[in-house]
Amino acid sequence: MQKHLTRKQNCFLIEFINNGGNKVKAALKAYDTINYKTASKIADSNFKNHYVQERIEGILAKNNINEDTIGEKVAEGLKALIVARNELTKNYEQLEFADHNIRHRYLIIAMDLLGLRNR
Repeated sequence: MQKHLTRKQNCFLIEFINNGGNKVKAALKAYDTINYKTASKIADSNFKNHYVQERIEGILAKNNINEDTIGEKVAEGLKALIVARNELTKNYEQLEFADHNIRHRYLIIAMDLLGLRNR
């Protein structure tokens, strides 16, 4: 019976954090597969694994991240605006347009960390 993370599970978590929360990309790299369907199944299985969940909870606790702080960050992320270069001034400026890609990523990461997806 498994009592700790395997090398690949640990690599998966490191890749997941480093790539901004894409669990399929993390599985593709950690498990050395090129099949997205296989990687998706591995990722889902990892997130259901008790020891992976314990490690995630430990990482969150160590970094003082809880449901409240996640909620705050998600709220900030959901207000993300597009930053673009003004061709007249050659400066980068924050525009009053929603950055839906960033907003979506915030939701997905938070939902994965809280186990709200794939229930």
